[in-house]
Amino acid sequence: MIPAGPSNPSYLKEMLLSQGNVLGVLGVIAGAVMLSFPYGAKGFWLPMIALFTAEALAGLFVPSLPSFRKKVDRRLRDEQRLAMTRHLSQQIAAAVSQQHANWSVLERLQEKAIALRKLQAVRGDAAISDRDAERVEDASVQFLSYWLVAISIQNRLLALNKKDLENRRQEVGDRLTEDPTNASLKRAQRDIDELLDRRERLINRRAAVEAGILALPDAVEEIMNAALTSSGANDASQRLQEAVDRLRNEEEAEAVLEQELKLPGLDRRQEA
Repeated sequence: MIPAGPSNPSYLKEMLLSQGNVLGVLGVIAGAVMLSFPYGAKGFWLPMIALFTAEALAGLFVPSLPSFRKKVDRRLRDEQRLAMTRHLSQQIAAAVSQQHANWSVLERLQEKAIALRKLQAVRGDAAISDRDAERVEDASVQFLSYWLVAISIQNRLLALNKKDLENRRQEVGDRLTEDPTNASLKRAQRDIDELLDRRERLINRRAAVEAGILALPDAVEEIMNAALTSSGANDASQRLQEAVDRLRNEEEAEAVLEQELKLPGLDRRQEA
């Protein structure tokens, strides 16, 4: 569940509403008002015309700059990641205690993502690529989604009590022995068999989800350790890539589970 942000953001709108641009426009307007007192209309309109010209030129070039687009995309992904984290956390908090051990695991994942960004700011791509650093940041959302899926599966399993289903099947079977041509009883038996099969599938999915919950923190830990020890050497770089690949595999497995269980999520990040 990797946040992607809007598929077609308005980069012109982002430029116009950026903090630097808004402050610049307000500053020019304030200066124009001040100049209008001693110089009248000319004092006001000259800086305003210069402002309109500068904004028009900036609007032609800035939104198409790769660096600007990258910055906007990164901010939108960060905002969506935060929104998804809050949404999933609220859903989970309604089902489990705040003392649950997974909350501490989540906190450590977020701390490692922050530490990795700080390391990247100092060492650049020699530590880890920007895309892989984002994968580590996304790991907290993946972890929460796995956790929520596990809760959902557990609730479904509670509703599909095996003993009750088997007792019902036995009862229907006994009645079918007495009335083997009863179509309603045959249909009821098939429905119960389907529920028992569904229960077994849920148990298998729960095992996969629990494996993901355990594997995600380990993958992030390996990425962090590899980034800390990497100095361009082949062995360290290889370990870093292996850890990133494991995290990517967890991401792909999560997509499959999300589709199977119909868990609402976010669009995945578009590939560059």
